[in-house]
Amino acid sequence: MKTSNIILIFCVFIFSLSCINTNSEQGSSNDFEFDSSGMLFEGKYIFSETESMSTAVFILPDSLFFILKKINDDTIWNASTGIWRRSNGQLLFDGGNQSRLVAKAVKQGLEVLNNAGEAVMKAEKFILEPKSIDSIKTYQFKLTGAYSYFADAALMRFCTTPKAIQVLPLKANIDAERAYLNADSTAEIGLFLAATARLNNTHQTESPFKFALELEEIHQFLPLMECY
Repeated sequence: MKTSNIILIFCVFIFSLSCINTNSEQGSSNDFEFDSSGMLFEGKYIFSETESMSTAVFILPDSLFFILKKINDDTIWNASTGIWRRSNGQLLFDGGNQSRLVAKAVKQGLEVLNNAGEAVMKAEKFILEPKSIDSIKTYQFKLTGAYSYFADAALMRFCTTPKAIQVLPLKANIDAERAYLNADSTAEIGLFLAATARLNNTHQTESPFKFALELEEIHQFLPLMECY
């Protein structure tokens, strides 16, 4: 099955399913308590014996989140971003169609719900289990964002959120900085690029939530891209 078909099935099944309201069998719900140092959850949804999708969610302070997805045994994740909030005992992650997710706290971590905030009707629920935030730097992922550089500080912004995250002055950052400074024109929020990156919890950043991006490789610059 093609990757695009798997993602389509996943999105339709998880986020657009309209099902009868039912209680989770994975344990009673708990109030979600956010750890101000950031939180990380990961889980895998099994479609069949040969097809699966893994999902990781980084919940960061200042309402920013990253959702990572990968198919089967892929080694590099695909990332999207957005703003998270709490509503009626549920967690809403909203960053557009590719990164919209509804979940609730259960004993095992977070249970992924359908788009109506109801339990997915399957014997085995889709659970994202908590992971140590210190392991966040082990996740390598691809993402697209708008890079900007000013006064010795580099930032990455995304169309799905007004928040910005600092970029560490390491590895491929020098290529992004050079391209940004040499660009004839850029989008209002910066020069868009597609890159492989990691998130690091570091005290080198002036960000209020002590996380920063490390750009590992720039795949493409997108000088004509805008947010719509």
